[in-house]
Amino acid sequence: MKIVSFKRAKPALVLLPLLLHPFAGVFACEICKSRQPKLLRNVAHGAGPQDRWDYFILYAAIAIVLIALAMGIKHLVRPGEKSLDHAKYQIFN
Repeated sequence: MKIVSFKRAKPALVLLPLLLHPFAGVFACEICKSRQPKLLRNVAHGAGPQDRWDYFILYAAIAIVLIALAMGIKHLVRPGEKSLDHAKYQIFN
């Protein structure tokens, strides 16, 4: 039996929350589901966005989080800092 290395499992671990997202709304109550707009139904409890500005704020926040997540993963996987006088090497010595 071949053992799968962690290096090959990394993409699956990153994509797992995205694959499980549609099932996250299953736990919202029926009243909250009926109050939310069709686009955002089953996302969370509460009434959801009420006007255009709420959608703008929501999508801007989602974009910022996704950009920060992508940059964090990018710099975690390949930091790119190779200089020997970098601060991280002072900690290791």
